[in-house]
Amino acid sequence: MQNKHKTGVEVTPNQNTVLHITSQLGKTECVQEILSVHPSLLRHVNSSGEFALHLVAKNGHYDVVLKLVNCATSLDASKLEGGVGAVKEMLRLTKEDGDTALHETV
Repeated sequence: MQNKHKTGVEVTPNQNTVLHITSQLGKTECVQEILSVHPSLLRHVNSSGEFALHLVAKNGHYDVVLKLVNCATSLDASKLEGGVGAVKEMLRLTKEDGDTALHETV
């Protein structure tokens, strides 16, 4: 990690957080540990407009998808925008090109 995002979280030059990287690599236990400390990383986008969920879906690490969704489920819905249920909000997240995580799986 080389930079810090305005939130104080360390990021790579492409704005990937440790959650982006471990998710992309399919490191389920690491993802769980990171989310237990920093659940807000679920909503962090990298320079390509991708959330960790997009990278996980694109790389086929469905066990990590479940961890991300379970974390979102346990979050208080009021912590995410609009008071929408955390899981619904997470599944609606789109990249800059409008793709959701579901688009990334195909």
